[in-house]
Amino acid sequence: MSGIQGQFPPGLGVVDEDLQRIADVAAAGEDRALSLLGAPGGADGATRIKRVIPLHDELRAPMSVGGTPLPQWNNPRVLCSAAAYHGGAAGIVRTLPFAAEIVPVSTVPAAQLAPFIARLDAFADVGPFGTTAGGRVDTIYATVTREVPTLGLRDRRIKNPTTGAVATASTTVYRQPVVTLHIAVGTEASFTPGAVPADGVESYNVKLAEVWLPAGYTSGGNLYDGSGGFIRQKWERGGIRNSAIAHVRSGQGMDYTGGADGGVGVEVGNSSRGCEYHVVRSIFRHTAVTARITLDRGIDWRNRLVRITLLRTAAQSVLSPYGLYPPPGGVASGGPAIAVGGASNVVDTGWVFTGALSDPDLAVGEFFDSGGTPKTFKLYANSSTSVGAPWVGALVLTIDEAPDDGANGGDHYTAIIETFASDFEVR
Repeated sequence: MSGIQGQFPPGLGVVDEDLQRIADVAAAGEDRALSLLGAPGGADGATRIKRVIPLHDELRAPMSVGGTPLPQWNNPRVLCSAAAYHGGAAGIVRTLPFAAEIVPVSTVPAAQLAPFIARLDAFADVGPFGTTAGGRVDTIYATVTREVPTLGLRDRRIKNPTTGAVATASTTVYRQPVVTLHIAVGTEASFTPGAVPADGVESYNVKLAEVWLPAGYTSGGNLYDGSGGFIRQKWERGGIRNSAIAHVRSGQGMDYTGGADGGVGVEVGNSSRGCEYHVVRSIFRHTAVTARITLDRGIDWRNRLVRITLLRTAAQSVLSPYGLYPPPGGVASGGPAIAVGGASNVVDTGWVFTGALSDPDLAVGEFFDSGGTPKTFKLYANSSTSVGAPWVGALVLTIDEAPDDGANGGDHYTAIIETFASDFEVR
């Protein structure tokens, strides 16, 4: 995307507005690129959108505890974790590098280009967290602002345009984006997280994580125990466009003319419209005897080829990242016991067509029914507009049986959803 171009012919006077315009256009270049690669998304006409783009990946050196590598933590979705996993001190949270996008209030379908993006270029530690007797939930947040550094303030000789007098004044010559981390302390003996302060003038606060400190926690103690970590990721990621990740190539050299293979048919042909490939991941907890969960409403799920895997994972270690793939069971009444090992419970729909007409309220038109093994799972691409129905086009899951682990808060599931672009075409 090209930006604004200016021109200064020889002999034309240049004023400070001209120079400022050059600086603004140059500063916006990287912001525009990051906005296109990591789309903020979520415009609703009323909310200032704040998104985070991690600047690390699973290729970095594995974190470890006591010399034992923990490769499961080398995940871009784990932005904040105990510094002890990185060789740091106990009781400290380490935040890995990220970019924060700040997008003003905008309505759909206005283009969402972030006018202000700031980066945390190196990891930063925050803590220690205060001692709590009854338990507390503290919030880690980043303040994103523009500041004048020491070198950004300079003495300049300035001529008064009215009197012509020349005087020396301390003048701001540049500002730069700055990211600082803070802790909002929660309410003692309460599950209410610490509140992130309201934004100021060109100062924006972005929630990153919550630290659930148990009753009796002492400042400087480990931020994990036998039941898992105390840290919950709470940041909102910018959406990476499908074209930057993967696509599905149309087939070539198709032959429907029959012959030795015995096939005779009508050639339908390929369409470039079917080249986008989406993968959606949703985590939910099944707690009630019957449940209805909207897995996704970001796109219209009707008339699509989809494949959905429902996975109830088994914990592999007491250090399993509970906030990512919650294990079956949890903290038992007698202590911090956790399910270790065991087989995962998986349902796979295979590739199926969602169709156009379904209504989970009336339990008709589901495009998949597990048949009661291991439970009665039904999937809908909702088309109903009746009262109480989910969004039209939403992907809806219903469960008609009670959870297995209701005594410990319900069954945790991860849904992995694959789909192509809409497959409905008129020919």
